[in-house]
Amino acid sequence: MFFHNWWSRPAGCREVLKIAIPMIISSGAWAIMTFADRVMLTWYSENAAALFADTAEASGASVGSATAAAAAAGSLTFVVTALPFGIVMLVTTFVAQYYGAGKHHRIGPIVWQGIFFGMAVAPLYLLAKPLFMAILHGMGHDPALIVLEERYLHYSLYAVGAQVSGEAVAAFFIGRGKTQTVMVVNVASVSLNILLNYLLIFGKWGMPEMGTGGAALATTICTWLRFFAFFTLIFITSGKNDPFGFLAGCRMDFPLMRRLMRFGLPSGLEFFLENAGFGAFILLMGKISAQAMAATSIAFSLNALSFLPLIGMGIAVMSIVGRYLGENKPELAQRATLTALTLGTITNVIFVLLYLFFPDQLLYAFLKFGDPVEFAPLRDMAVMILRFIAIYLLFDGINIIFMSAIKGAGDTMFLLLVTLVMSPMLPAACAIALAWGFGLFTCWLIVTIWICVFALCFCVRFWQGKWKTKRVIEPDFTAN
Repeated sequence: MFFHNWWSRPAGCREVLKIAIPMIISSGAWAIMTFADRVMLTWYSENAAALFADTAEASGASVGSATAAAAAAGSLTFVVTALPFGIVMLVTTFVAQYYGAGKHHRIGPIVWQGIFFGMAVAPLYLLAKPLFMAILHGMGHDPALIVLEERYLHYSLYAVGAQVSGEAVAAFFIGRGKTQTVMVVNVASVSLNILLNYLLIFGKWGMPEMGTGGAALATTICTWLRFFAFFTLIFITSGKNDPFGFLAGCRMDFPLMRRLMRFGLPSGLEFFLENAGFGAFILLMGKISAQAMAATSIAFSLNALSFLPLIGMGIAVMSIVGRYLGENKPELAQRATLTALTLGTITNVIFVLLYLFFPDQLLYAFLKFGDPVEFAPLRDMAVMILRFIAIYLLFDGINIIFMSAIKGAGDTMFLLLVTLVMSPMLPAACAIALAWGFGLFTCWLIVTIWICVFALCFCVRFWQGKWKTKRVIEPDFTAN
């Protein structure tokens, strides 16, 4: 009887899974793409001297250099785009709350504001390319590694417009709980990305052999195709009646844009600072060695698999919480959050067991076409990192689920304040540890403690319940 009630009641298991499962599959597709990307780059013996004839030192690239370069440049790209991306993420909250309040005609205009914002910031990143290259050079990595990092970063920057604006067009579906559409588009995009990775990394079917640059170019192409697919589907959904105001809302709405910035800017700053802290940590791994950063990249690729349920649950929570708060039903918003946390914890336990007891099986794909002797140090580092991930994974579930609920309500200022305090601590502590002669083990111990403290902060905020009174939409648009 209890299980039946837990399954079928409002904000229960069935409702959460209906939205979460397509997003878990979507997240899984992206994780598989990242995993395949890192595996292919691990297999690939990059002859950088052939790609860059004027950079002779690049020929010294060691085993794992291509993987390490993709990890470093990819992390830097993700960090520097985190601010606009985090701002546009709040479009999902707006859509969900407007949808719950029955103000469907406001959905199209807020989506357009996200699109306009994403396209406006994209050229700025291309202009700032010299600055980003200088950051890579300033990290003290080997010259061979820097050449590969630059190649990856160059192509990644052309995806910024589609990446940021793509979050807005996806929010049109996610905020309304139509995650099946998002799943289909994401899976198709990722499938094409994996194929293009193979062709452009290794130079197959007449394509140029581009190594790390090919991996980034493949992702950029598919990011733009994903954006246009969502954009087309919105037009089809709108039809002649335009029930969501998408066709009529194709204009700058300055009051609505200001409202998006009011709530989105703290969210974007929080997202930026959190990822900057983690990105700086990954770049610091390169100061230990290219193999330490490659092992970190491999471990994170495997860790991404455990994020599939969590990310799916988090997106479901953000959508459901926003909708129920738009309906002025905060008790159902809380119930949905706890349901998602329960489901996420169950799946986390499975991954904890895999990371602790089956690490070699998980690492097999990376070793298959590599030299076992050269791969051995990478394997030992990756196994050690996976053990730390197994420890902090359960706490990370609390982070993602409770943060999603708080963000779904629009309580973004709290998220920003916590992140302002916490984010600098991770790279600072690791930099001090490395300066004092400590190594990879100590840095990952710091990461584990850092994530646990983060989880405690969000847990306290959630149970205080202040987020239940927050809204991002206009007060007169909230359901009575």
